[in-house]
Amino acid sequence: MATLGHTFPFYAGPKPTFPMDTTLASIIMIFLTALATFIVILPGIRGKTRLFWLLRVVTSLFIGAAILAVNFSSEWSVGQVSTNTSYKAFSSEWISADIGLQVGLGGVNITLTGTPVQQLN
Repeated sequence: MATLGHTFPFYAGPKPTFPMDTTLASIIMIFLTALATFIVILPGIRGKTRLFWLLRVVTSLFIGAAILAVNFSSEWSVGQVSTNTSYKAFSSEWISADIGLQVGLGGVNITLTGTPVQQLN
């Protein structure tokens, strides 16, 4: 146990994190830059084809950004539940736990955390 509560005196505190995934932010910025560049070029296109080019380019940029964002994001679906469950298979010991699930392209993560952490051992 640390003398200053739960912080250790010689370690720096937790670093503040960016509120958004930086990979996702960079993908969004790249595609917004491409869209702004096209909007600058758009007045050079004549007649009704201007509208068709706008629809084509905006649709293709949106589809490309969505594919890259899903590919490089860390998670697709997240779920969590608090429950009382047996400590291990065929055991009569019960614990209170939080069970979390993350499903993404990179894999599946299932987390079991006891609440409170010290229950049986």
